[in-house]
Amino acid sequence: MQTFCIHEIYKDDRQLVIAVEVIHSQQYATAMGCAAWLDMKPIAVVVCSGGETCLVHIQGQSTSVDQLRHEIPALDLAIKSFNGSGI
Repeated sequence: MQTFCIHEIYKDDRQLVIAVEVIHSQQYATAMGCAAWLDMKPIAVVVCSGGETCLVHIQGQSTSVDQLRHEIPALDLAIKSFNGSGI
């Protein structure tokens, strides 16, 4: 299973910086009970400033801000609430 997680790492009146991480998890039954596996990796940093939003990729993926906003509703909400305009 893949889940996205965001963390506001800096925020003031003029700027918002958000870390975006992807979490992969798997659990399965074994002969002795069950086992679980979890992997968490940073994928991007989103910076909102001056009404603009930019994306800095950490692992070289080619994802747009709009695509991440669509995939991660919490990111979209954080950007909208910071911009105050719903854009």
